[in-house]
Amino acid sequence: MKKIFLLIWCLNFFNCFSQTPIEINLDPEEIEVSDLGLGDIAESIEYIPLETKDECLIGENVYFDFDETHIIIGYYNCNTLYLFDRQGHFIRTIGTKGEGPQEFNGIHNIFLNSNHIVIDDASKVLIFDKEGNFIWSTSFPIDDRYVASYFNEQFLRVAESYIFRDSTYYVYDIYNQTGNLVKEAIPSVPISLKKDSQWRLSYKCKEINPVYIYQNQLHVREYLNDTVYTINGLNQFIPKYVLNLGKYKITPEIQADIKNFENHINNKVIITEIAETSNKLLMHYFYKWKFHSCYYDKKERKVYKFASDGFPNDYDGGVDFLNMYPIYGQKNNYIRTSFQAGEFIDKGEKCLSKKRPAKGPKSAVNRFKDLVMKKVDAEDNPVLMIVKLKD
Repeated sequence: MKKIFLLIWCLNFFNCFSQTPIEINLDPEEIEVSDLGLGDIAESIEYIPLETKDECLIGENVYFDFDETHIIIGYYNCNTLYLFDRQGHFIRTIGTKGEGPQEFNGIHNIFLNSNHIVIDDASKVLIFDKEGNFIWSTSFPIDDRYVASYFNEQFLRVAESYIFRDSTYYVYDIYNQTGNLVKEAIPSVPISLKKDSQWRLSYKCKEINPVYIYQNQLHVREYLNDTVYTINGLNQFIPKYVLNLGKYKITPEIQADIKNFENHINNKVIITEIAETSNKLLMHYFYKWKFHSCYYDKKERKVYKFASDGFPNDYDGGVDFLNMYPIYGQKNNYIRTSFQAGEFIDKGEKCLSKKRPAKGPKSAVNRFKDLVMKKVDAEDNPVLMIVKLKD
């Protein structure tokens, strides 16, 4: 019996390395436009206006994560995080900005995982419970990486570029909860950087989200690179997709020319976010200084462009789904974005004036109308949008 189990384990182990990644060809000038919208790919849409009180005023450039019952949110240069329930009612603040061992210097990322709230401030992570109690902290080396995911009680750190002077530098590393290095993966591309000699890292494109979770499995993609990997239970990085951009790809040479990078990218494609369902790969991308959206049909093996910049909202006739900055990754069947209240009202009023068609239930259509016309004020806290995708 033990031999049988060992044989099965070995077959699974070697199968991981025999998988051939699927190549996806994306030419922004040749993509056929589709009439697909959220009405076809969304099971539900939540709009969550966050309660506005003096003790929980939220600024711009928000970061948030959520679970079945709560939402944790912060924003650029905030002094604390804010915990809300899933209906948007304020509960309490979490953590404090400062120099102490239980305080954060700044926020690079936040995660809500089971009963833990995780704050990444680059040099360490702080873990709190939902009552606001500090539990523990874990320190990391101070380098060019940041924590992109807290998953299966491990921290995945990602470099903000895959171009380095030192070819032995790894783009990814994984640490356990006690701060011990578990894995390093994907060597960087060595190239001579066209900048001062102290620079080891090429251009950082912070508008890209390198991580998404689908079917409870972590997927990663290097910044401005073309390969999507899955990370299995053995912490092996398995190539799953290769995004072939052809002449529209940002080459290592372009990325290494930090000073002139932005002068070279007008006719290049930057894929900013990926989400996945059983039959589609949904993508936002940046081309000719504008955001666009497309999807890869797994059955047809073909890329189609959405009819609007984001994912068109023909579910409830509301605002289109588009992640710009900060960009939040897919969390299993959920994708998410946020709007400043005034922005939400402006976009919502335009949608209502156009009387956009809706394939979703009438109750969803009426809820969106009610939010725009009655329940949200332009000076209120942000409105969160959480879409549950069909699978």
